[in-house]
Amino acid sequence: MRRVLLVALVLAVLPQFAAAQVEIGVDGGLVIDRSNGSTVTQFSTPISAFRLSFPRESFTFESLISVNVISANDETVSILSLIPGLAFSLSPNVYLKGEVAITYLSGGGSSANQFGFGGAIGWKRQLGDGPVSVRLEGAVDQMLENDDFSATTEFRGTAGISAAVGG
Repeated sequence: MRRVLLVALVLAVLPQFAAAQVEIGVDGGLVIDRSNGSTVTQFSTPISAFRLSFPRESFTFESLISVNVISANDETVSILSLIPGLAFSLSPNVYLKGEVAITYLSGGGSSANQFGFGGAIGWKRQLGDGPVSVRLEGAVDQMLENDDFSATTEFRGTAGISAAVGG
């Protein structure tokens, strides 16, 4: 029954998203993870994440997708992060975003998931009359503790560029 309701909801919403304007972008920047007194700092340029946004009149649905492969000491770990969120305009160029985070890690013959939530504040400005925009964003996400991971706080500072398509 739940699957039928989910499929019905997706089919009802899909045509609106298909006909709507879509914004596609890339971000680069600094990510700092703090867990159990240790800190991991990652600086990614030019691209650390891909962004897909669906602007609406009162909000924007936006997802960040990040893929990282880390290799050290003859071991490789793959990390896939999906961070969907809702951004609300505070002014023409400033927005506030609530987000959830889902991270999938795979390596050493095992895999695990971690979930979290957070928020971001950003500045976005269209370049001229064209479809291209630039942005700066600061975010904090709290990843929750589970059997595989301890709780982690992630701080992100990114700069990005995007282009609006369709609509």
